[in-house]
Amino acid sequence: MAAYAALVSVLTIIDHIQNHPRLSISFDKNQLESLGEKVGFLLDFIETDTHGVISEQAQVLERRIASAAYAAEDVIESHVVDRIQPAGSVEVHRLRKVVKDIMHSMRLKKARKEENNAGSISMLDLQAVIEDMDSIKKKVIEFRDESGSNDDMQPTSTTTSSSTPLITTGKNTMVGFDEQLLQLLDKLTGQRSNRHIIPIVGMGGIGKTTLAQNAYEHSLIVHHFDIRTWVTISQKYSVKELLLQLLSMISSDIDSEDDEQLLGQKLHKILWGRRYLIVIDDIWGVEAWDNLNLFFPENNNGSRIVVTTRISHVATQFDSSLFELSFLDEDKSWDLFCQKAFGEAGCPLELEDIGKEIVKKCKGLPLSITVIGGLLGRSHMSQKYWKNIAKDLNSFLNSGEDENCSSILSLSYTYLPAHLKPCFLYMAIFPEDHKILVSRLTKLWVAEGFIKSKESQSLEEIARETYA
Repeated sequence: MAAYAALVSVLTIIDHIQNHPRLSISFDKNQLESLGEKVGFLLDFIETDTHGVISEQAQVLERRIASAAYAAEDVIESHVVDRIQPAGSVEVHRLRKVVKDIMHSMRLKKARKEENNAGSISMLDLQAVIEDMDSIKKKVIEFRDESGSNDDMQPTSTTTSSSTPLITTGKNTMVGFDEQLLQLLDKLTGQRSNRHIIPIVGMGGIGKTTLAQNAYEHSLIVHHFDIRTWVTISQKYSVKELLLQLLSMISSDIDSEDDEQLLGQKLHKILWGRRYLIVIDDIWGVEAWDNLNLFFPENNNGSRIVVTTRISHVATQFDSSLFELSFLDEDKSWDLFCQKAFGEAGCPLELEDIGKEIVKKCKGLPLSITVIGGLLGRSHMSQKYWKNIAKDLNSFLNSGEDENCSSILSLSYTYLPAHLKPCFLYMAIFPEDHKILVSRLTKLWVAEGFIKSKESQSLEEIARETYA
């Protein structure tokens, strides 16, 4: 959503200029107001007309809007740099040129020229930018007239609606795996005294982590084990980081400067003689297990290790009976969907038929049901909107097994509100399974210009309350 982020950034710059005692008089007031009006109009278009699976025409408009917004930023910031210092020393002139070159380079990197039918990014005439945005505005009006009103197709914003309650749960919902949970609890607390490894295997999105999490947090397990800790491995991992993960949940005496061997010895010492439960989530190969196993002592006191994996041959390496998770049946699929979409309220009668059609397309995969149920729970409760979702599901849920998780999650992204998309995509700068400090993340969002300002709050406050 480059267009949304660029437009918000332009609005923020205009706001700062209008409230600055020196800069405000260096710009033509009418030009700034005209630019602000057009940017506001285009921002409304991005927020309300470009959600979900959008047409090629709308995508072209988005690209033009982004390019025009980058041009506006470049023109305004170049003008501002010229007024940062009065004309004077050669050094000041040199610094000004360096700053302008850097900003110009950043704009060029952001802009996607190949689809730009608007003005060139190098234009230095604010009026030309305004005229270009006015041209785009007319195209948007034509597009809206051709498309017709689509108010019923808008997702309900979870941040602005006071009439639609946001359905949330404290942890991942367990539906359809009650029997497996009881079996897992029995294996975890059984009489077997030697250290026992319990593999949970199944395709991505089938519910392996949810099952492990519900057992891990169960009151019986909390009281049964002296120590519980959890590590998520994934395909790329560092043994040192895995050990730090395990230690961080059971000890405050951790030095991140320690090497793998020293961290492993600390972990072994803490676990020694105590009944422990370790969950190793999302393991892709036995090498990771071999690197960690030597630090898990055999205390002969009923310690347990739960391993989740989507790869059958990895699960069989542990010489233990497997928990193989299967798809949910029709009734359990509907129960899970209703929990995610409606909470305790239950499904409205007029949405039941289309709701069951949508659930059927999920083919019993809990991840699909959870994502789509959560999406629809925050949308307009109208048959028209739900039928549009059902139509889009065909392209998202008919991929191969390996691509299924990515397709489902891309659906979740596709229907995010426009203001959340750039914030979500920004997460890609962090490593997989990395713990992200909210305070740091919101500052980064603000610095990138993703946050729409309000008079009564700082940008950091808005970011924390609305986006994080």
